[in-house]
Amino acid sequence: MLRSLHGYSRWQAFGIHLSISLVILLTILSLVFFLWYPSPFYHVIDIWVLLAVLIVVDVIIGPLLTLVVFKPGKKGLALDLSIIAALQLAALSYGTFKIYQNRPFFQVFTVDRFKVVSIQDVDMAQLPDPAMAAGFHFGPRLIYADAPTDAEPIQKILMEIFSGGPDVDRRPEYYRPYGGHVAQVLARARPLDALKDKPAGEEKIQAFLADQGGEADDYRFLPLTGGANDVAQVIAADTARPVGAIYIDPW
Repeated sequence: MLRSLHGYSRWQAFGIHLSISLVILLTILSLVFFLWYPSPFYHVIDIWVLLAVLIVVDVIIGPLLTLVVFKPGKKGLALDLSIIAALQLAALSYGTFKIYQNRPFFQVFTVDRFKVVSIQDVDMAQLPDPAMAAGFHFGPRLIYADAPTDAEPIQKILMEIFSGGPDVDRRPEYYRPYGGHVAQVLARARPLDALKDKPAGEEKIQAFLADQGGEADDYRFLPLTGGANDVAQVIAADTARPVGAIYIDPW
């Protein structure tokens, strides 16, 4: 393949490299937005810096380096292009791995909100049931964090948090199956009408209902936090299962 490029001009080689890079980038973006970070998680988690690096390396720097070094008949051209391809592949592999590693693995209900937790944020060995992390899931696994209620363990956790330790949502020893705690989740959920006073709240609620169907009373919401932006995670009023999100300040 590299040897056959000697018959191309510099701009043709640039175009070929750019086309291949775009196909690779589109494949990665498809994985990111449809599998690893489905809506609304690409909005609540800060992945844009890593994505920007991928785009710059894959679509800009790599093809531009080919444009700079490419000269038909140049001695050592195949080696130059191989080095560019290897460096680009290494950068893409590292960036893609970091995005995959930071993907939302658990969506944890704790106290009065949902929190997004990646697999590297928790010690998986502390899960009370390994089945919580088993199998393929589209998007993160729903988890209920059953925080202790006794004064002594609460004080111990608070002291550890003040010392930089994890909060309950990142302590898998407290993880419980979400389906067994529907009543507790619904007890903290709020009606959609509570969002009407937010900027464009009424319009966004109506847009959600037009998309999902049903009436406002069929749904409740809880804040969903992930480090970048908070949104209103809408859940079914009977099952407490997430059904979508309204991109609005839930607080």
